[in-house]
Amino acid sequence: MYSQYDRNGERKWLTDTEREAFLESAMPWIPEKVSSYCLVLGFTGGRPTEVRELVPRRFDFETDDIIFRCLKKKKKKDGTPAPIVHRAVPVPRWLLELLDQRHDLRRAQQDPVLRDQRIWPWCRTTAWSHVKEVMKAAGITGGWGTGKGLRHTYGRTCRVNGIELEDIQGLLGHEDIKTTTVYVNSMGLLQRESLDDMWDRIALHRKMDRLNTLR
Repeated sequence: MYSQYDRNGERKWLTDTEREAFLESAMPWIPEKVSSYCLVLGFTGGRPTEVRELVPRRFDFETDDIIFRCLKKKKKKDGTPAPIVHRAVPVPRWLLELLDQRHDLRRAQQDPVLRDQRIWPWCRTTAWSHVKEVMKAAGITGGWGTGKGLRHTYGRTCRVNGIELEDIQGLLGHEDIKTTTVYVNSMGLLQRESLDDMWDRIALHRKMDRLNTLR
């Protein structure tokens, strides 16, 4: 059964404070390709592999979207490959402009060769090490400080901010909504709010009981 905690009981997602610290640390990062990669991870919830394979043609400046090729699609029952599916993930306009400034995306889109060349031609290990460097700079040393951790955080944040489950499924590129349900399960947060209310009520009742005793 899927859990938002690993075998050691550590969470797989970043808190709001940790996420903000990561994004702030990523902004001025040198080299700029590391900064850009980390910002796209943080603002899209894309799988690290999906982000690594992005090319200039996948950045839509008319709709403010980044277009991902959905990975982890299951093969058909007859063994034939799954169809290629793309999904659009909206991002802030300033992020697209920043990426264009750093990587000259608009110009590359007009070049028949450059428009299909990867922006981050790293292997998986190199990309992982870059993210860990920025996480360390942000003071995040737990096992959740990874690209996958940012993906978990994106899904949870969407759910807490009222985005419908079906829409989150599309944003994350999940084939089965059951995956989305457990992936962005916000019950922990909802329970926390309920418990906070309960503790406040209990504290108030105890305070009233003490006052009544003193009368």
